[in-house]
Amino acid sequence: LSTGKDQLTLNQVMMLSQKMRDSEVLERTFRLFDADGSGRIDVKELGPLLASLGVELSREQVAVLVQSLDLNNDGEMDVQELKSGIARLQGNVIGRF
Repeated sequence: LSTGKDQLTLNQVMMLSQKMRDSEVLERTFRLFDADGSGRIDVKELGPLLASLGVELSREQVAVLVQSLDLNNDGEMDVQELKSGIARLQGNVIGRF
């Protein structure tokens, strides 16, 4: 995943997919970090969510991630978009090896 210098490393993508395998934990964490209660998260909310799971990314990297996982291109993700996107990412990375 990248847009120039703000790329995510293979290690970061693998750590992200590993941390988000547990659907129940992901949904609970998602709700916790959905600051405005909209059922959707944006770049400002996703960064702290990932950090709480031990995945440290820069704001630019989080923006790249949102752009990559946001299926309807509205700049936000619901929990299903996040789950689907992580599964897609994991498949893309594993498929390359």
